[in-house]
Amino acid sequence: MDNKIKVAEFFAGSRSVGNAAEAKGMEVFSIDWQPFPKIDWVGDVEDMKISDVPFVPDVVWGSPDCTTYTIAAISTHRNGTEPKSDYAKKCDSVNQHFLAMIEQWLLINHRAASGYSRRARGRRVWPRCGRSGSSRPARPPGRPRFAARRCRHCPRPRVYAGC
Repeated sequence: MDNKIKVAEFFAGSRSVGNAAEAKGMEVFSIDWQPFPKIDWVGDVEDMKISDVPFVPDVVWGSPDCTTYTIAAISTHRNGTEPKSDYAKKCDSVNQHFLAMIEQWLLINHRAASGYSRRARGRRVWPRCGRSGSSRPARPPGRPRFAARRCRHCPRPRVYAGC
């Protein structure tokens, strides 16, 4: 039995998360729309299926394009929270497809953890935790927050849900 943690890294770019995960002994499959070095799948994430990843991941990491959500570009791409440019509409569509893929994997591996990088300071891609003053990362609506921790006594990660 393979005890390696399997990571699907979306919007990988330079593979900063993938390189760190590999250094810790994890198996990584990296996805991006540009052919950067060591990217395993190159293409539009919106065209991707979960079968394109050679395993069911234990961890899904994504760092989606934040350009249309930043303070500097919000007036160009959005009218409040509604997209007004074609690029903003495409970003929203890709993000929704990415979240749908995570939901499909969670049906197969309900213990999987997901993480999102929230680089933009303006509008949020997904709503935050309901706590006031919370600075925790965003998560998809309707999904519990997960934290993956590795137990020193077992080879698989333990996933704790909570908010």
